Amino acid sequence: VCSSDLCDILLPVAQARGVAFILNDRPDLAAAAGCDGVHVGQQDTPYDRARMSVGHERIVGVTCHDSRHLAIEAAEAGADYVAFGAFFPTATKEPKTRCGIDVIEWWAQMMVVPCVAIGGITVANAPALVEAGADFVAVSAGVWDHPDGPHAAVRAFNALSFQQVRTQAWRAGERIGIPIAADDKDAQQVTAQLVDDAGFEPVIVGGLNRAKEFDRGTAVYVKGLTAKQLREALKLPQ
Repeated sequence: VCSSDLCDILLPVAQARGVAFILNDRPDLAAAAGCDGVHVGQQDTPYDRARMSVGHERIVGVTCHDSRHLAIEAAEAGADYVAFGAFFPTATKEPKTRCGIDVIEWWAQMMVVPCVAIGGITVANAPALVEAGADFVAVSAGVWDHPDGPHAAVRAFNALSFQQVRTQAWRAGERIGIPIAADDKDAQQVTAQLVDDAGFEPVIVGGLNRAKEFDRGTAVYVKGLTAKQLREALKLPQ
């Protein structure tokens, strides 16, 4: 199956669920296929050419290995995120560098451009990266090789992500809002429980991607979770 065929199959599945579809290495194909963005490595298409290919409305992320210098250059050039790694041993691909968690801590303190941690990440070791300040984790084998299967891994990562958002927001004294599609009756049924048990403030919107309808100035906006995922993440009864 060629890359363009895979895009045709996977892209609508991701976008229908409010998930950004980021293509690796190929800004030309990302633009042609209507992907949400592209990720480029240091040996791939340079950032400026990647940006020219996909435009300013799409995401461009850049691998920076363990280099603070490369990350600063990418951020100053306009990258939407930078990626550091590998943080742990991985068999998915041969890592060019090993990166220390201190790089994530430094980046989180110094910069506002989001950072992604990559390399050997599992449910067990991801919390240390998230606590250090990683905005995202890139996971492959940690999902597919999970002892209880991919579904269990995704559920565990969702819970970790959600709990971290809640902790960070509470520390900052911010509200947390959960956007709920107007036609999602199941999600609407848990709104009162979310407010009472977890301090979340559900926000009814016409669609999960209409972020402008939510007051982002005073709240953290979390999207793309189903009612079932909300219950699991917050350990609410079914």
